[in-house]
Amino acid sequence: MVLKSVLSKTIVKIGLLSLIQIIFIIAIFGTLTYIQSQQTLLGNTINIAGKNRFLTINLLYEISEFLSKSSSATTSLENYSTSRISNAEQQLASNIMVLKDGGITSAVQLKPLPSDFLDAWNKVDSHWTDLKTTIQDQIYDRFAIENIKTNTEIDQTVHTGLDNSLKEELISKAFNLVNSSDALVTQISQKVESNWDELIKLQIIFGVLIVILILFILFIFQRLLRPITLLTRATSEIKKGNLDVSVDYKGGNELSELTESFNSMVSTIKRDVKKQSEMTTQLTQLNVQLKENDRAKNEFISMMSHELRTPLVPIKGYTELLLKPHKIGELNEKQAKAVQIIYRNEKKLESLVENILDIYKFDMGIIKLDRKDLPILHLFNNVINDLKTGIEEKQATIMTEINTTVQKVVCDEKRIEQVLSNLIKNSLDFIPNNSGKIMLKVEELKKTDNVQIPGEKHLVFSVEDNGPGVPVDKMNKLFHKFYQIDTALTRKYGGTGLGLVICRDIIEAHGGKIWIDKEYNQGAAFRFAIPF
Repeated sequence: MVLKSVLSKTIVKIGLLSLIQIIFIIAIFGTLTYIQSQQTLLGNTINIAGKNRFLTINLLYEISEFLSKSSSATTSLENYSTSRISNAEQQLASNIMVLKDGGITSAVQLKPLPSDFLDAWNKVDSHWTDLKTTIQDQIYDRFAIENIKTNTEIDQTVHTGLDNSLKEELISKAFNLVNSSDALVTQISQKVESNWDELIKLQIIFGVLIVILILFILFIFQRLLRPITLLTRATSEIKKGNLDVSVDYKGGNELSELTESFNSMVSTIKRDVKKQSEMTTQLTQLNVQLKENDRAKNEFISMMSHELRTPLVPIKGYTELLLKPHKIGELNEKQAKAVQIIYRNEKKLESLVENILDIYKFDMGIIKLDRKDLPILHLFNNVINDLKTGIEEKQATIMTEINTTVQKVVCDEKRIEQVLSNLIKNSLDFIPNNSGKIMLKVEELKKTDNVQIPGEKHLVFSVEDNGPGVPVDKMNKLFHKFYQIDTALTRKYGGTGLGLVICRDIIEAHGGKIWIDKEYNQGAAFRFAIPF
């Protein structure tokens, strides 16, 4: 959260600096564009002012043409018109007025003439007025009077003299108009050149300001990003395993808080790593000690198991001998009952010793399987025959069901029979007397069974009973060593809590899996799958 806040504030600052730079550049660009547009307008004004020369010459040409045709002695003046002179005059007058007031002429946009040039324009206008008055008096009015005289021929000599004198006067006044227009053009051109010089200076100043602004922003960026760079380097060092690093930055801003938090975090990590190292050393020592204790325990278990089996051999032999009347004679009822108790307890003790030895072998990884290709029904019959006495005592019904075309399985006969025997014994302990039922089933593992086992082909063996079942909260603990569902039942039926653990180890050694079916609700159902 701190890092997010710091980065957010830093991004805001960088964004503001960037925005200031963009606004400044836009302002400069707008200013320069405006000045250049004004220069363009002044250039258009120069072109229009220069056009006065052409329009004046055109006006003189039209007057000259008119005078030359009107001087013919054989032609009446009424056959000629002053309209072309009038058109040329109007064009020049319009050009002079647009030059002052601005507007659009010849598809060119003009702005009103700046006040600095009004005096020069007034001279142009004065000379134009003078020329226009002469044209009115000497052209329009005179020839209008002469046109009134019809069927009268004009004296050629007199007329020619008048025209020459008029041409000289018009040329003189037109020359004055052209000179004043040229003077205006020159003045505006000087202004444009002066403005260009100022514009170049302004561009240089703006360029320098932009460079200074960029350098300033880069300096600010460097100050803003410097702690981030330092943090990145420090993080890289920590990644390499070097915890003797710290970030030295005091800026009085949120980044300084971040660096302080980082330094604090590094210090905490160093303490934790040191503590972890110390704990690892202690754990290593404890692990060595535990391995030594475990080795001693295994040796003790192995020794005790063998030592316990040694006295069991004669106990078992003599007990079985006492149970054979044809060898030592008949026992009375009390004696026979006592021998039966001894024999049953000897079998329990023998089973316990065998279980302890099996656990030891599996823990040490020295178990060896004698795999054979065995008929499934053969396995079932062997187990049922071995448990015949217990089944009869319980008056239980045991059934088999083989739902597969596979008739044989490759396994260790003794170990798989041991698993089946343990599961059936558990069922016998919990099913009701006289009405107990146990079902032994075999079928192929289906994909819909939701059991994850490496390999493709597996047979699923099931032992189902109609007992009270296993509480759901205790199902996951059944395959733990020495775990008992109910200690009262343990005292009643016996057992050490090693049977299911041994079953699990045997099945896993075969490359399979054992589990209790949590969906079975008619009692308890244990299933195991092994490859075939």
